[in-house]
Amino acid sequence: MKKNLFRYVLLILLLAGCVSSSVPMFLPHNPEERLNMDSLQDAIAVLNFERDTNKQSIYNARNEISFLLDRGLLAFYAGDYTASIKDLQEAEFLIEEGFTRCISDNFKAYMSGNPYNKEYIGEDFENIYVNVFCALNYYHLGDLEKAQVEIRRINEKLIWLRDSYELLESKSENTNKSDVPIDYYTISALARYLGMLFWRGYGNEDSARVDAEYLTEAYKEYPFIYYHPLPPELVMKNRTCEELTIPRGQARINFLSFTGFTPFKIPISTSEITYRLILHKPEGPGGSRYETHLAEWNWNQTSDPFISLAFRTSPVDRIEAVFDNGRKVNLSLLEDMGSVSQKLYETRKDNSFLEDLYKLGTYSTALYSGLIIHQFSQNLSKIKLNDEKIDNYFNRKKQGLDIRMSRYLPGKAYTGGINLTPGTYSLTVNYYSGNKLVETRRFNEVKAEEGKLNLIYDICMEHEVVTPPLKLTDNLPDFPGRLPAPKNVRKILDSGQDTYRLSVRTMGWDPVPGASDYYVYCKYYGDGEYYLRYVNNGKRTRGSVFDTKHTTSIRVLPLGPGGFGVPSESANQ
Repeated sequence: MKKNLFRYVLLILLLAGCVSSSVPMFLPHNPEERLNMDSLQDAIAVLNFERDTNKQSIYNARNEISFLLDRGLLAFYAGDYTASIKDLQEAEFLIEEGFTRCISDNFKAYMSGNPYNKEYIGEDFENIYVNVFCALNYYHLGDLEKAQVEIRRINEKLIWLRDSYELLESKSENTNKSDVPIDYYTISALARYLGMLFWRGYGNEDSARVDAEYLTEAYKEYPFIYYHPLPPELVMKNRTCEELTIPRGQARINFLSFTGFTPFKIPISTSEITYRLILHKPEGPGGSRYETHLAEWNWNQTSDPFISLAFRTSPVDRIEAVFDNGRKVNLSLLEDMGSVSQKLYETRKDNSFLEDLYKLGTYSTALYSGLIIHQFSQNLSKIKLNDEKIDNYFNRKKQGLDIRMSRYLPGKAYTGGINLTPGTYSLTVNYYSGNKLVETRRFNEVKAEEGKLNLIYDICMEHEVVTPPLKLTDNLPDFPGRLPAPKNVRKILDSGQDTYRLSVRTMGWDPVPGASDYYVYCKYYGDGEYYLRYVNNGKRTRGSVFDTKHTTSIRVLPLGPGGFGVPSESANQ
């Protein structure tokens, strides 16, 4: 396929202009695979050893926040609440300090294509959930006042994030921004649930009721996040609920159980490009200028590397607490923390803005240089491009994606409660996948005291890691709440010839409620498999532009809470 000269020069400028940086090749960072409730102290020791001895560890890439969050969460799971508070609060301080930095302070790092030249400042969901676990730490240490302070910080941060992003929007001069208002996430059901429990433990019924009402509001305001029914003990009737009406002479035991882990960021590339550039000096008059020609160009797919989310899907879909006296409590899903993390990750405008600045700075330099092709082309013969240099360029592009984050935030939070005669009880918490018992945990000599908060915490770490499939022949596991397949995948527009393709088509499909992204897979002539071609970010119904000369059919895979949904049927092009 014939390409125009300007694109070649632009590509060469990009290759030549890349700053050679010593980006570490990070080792695969999947430490949660070695986790279980009996080896948490060992996991903490391994974490410390990795950071202290492995210079290529992701923890040594100016990434103190991730290290402190990970170690602090492991300490919480292990029951070392004082150590957990120390690490988590230090991480929170560094996150808030990072938010106060000017964008220009970190601009040079993005211009170099190496975000690891700057200190990691944390994600918004990390900034929120760090206070959840600080609050639980303080509860276990018997300090309800400090626990409640942590919950108030969550509520204040969510409003502050909304106000900060709206201020950025108001100052933006981008005339192409969407007319659809962004639905900012401002109410955490998990935070309001804990706030309600803490206020109830204080004996402050009015404040507990306010948090219970906010919790109900969260389910109404964000149905794509809270896609599941409100736990029955939290359903408000006449401004009260079961959690707020404990009979006199009874004690209430509450359960908070976590399963799985939140999604984590990984670099992924749909680009498999091999090519060689040669220089040709025309003979005869005017032969002093050098021109570029393609000797070989095998363009299988079309995008640069990008950040995607991999999921750690829990098989658990049912939890019950069984007391030795025969009483039973069924726990209900309160908050899909992975879904909240996705929502906050998607609305993180400052990171995307910085990345856009980096791209604008790089490409505008190339475009400007393209205006002086004549002068530049005289120096083309000095640029020696080989396969190794081209591969290094795309490796740098992939390494330039910032995948730093905490790896130990749980994926879902389940709750439940039961009224009992004050006393001491023993019980078992069972985790099921359908009718199969996944894990069980024993709790002995649990005190149920009247007028106090009696909260039992637990976590089931069983999960399956699901990375974005590059081919749809890969098996995708089923899980509770998996999104259905997109329907009515169709051609919207056939726009004829454009700059880069002989003809193009824009595809569309009916939106899937709850989907945050759509992965588009293409089948090509002579190939029986579907390969990842494009990622459509957001809830748009339009797809991408496809080369109809090579694409025979497509399938669309939705991405939503918990992982990848069901792929669509084939749509012939």
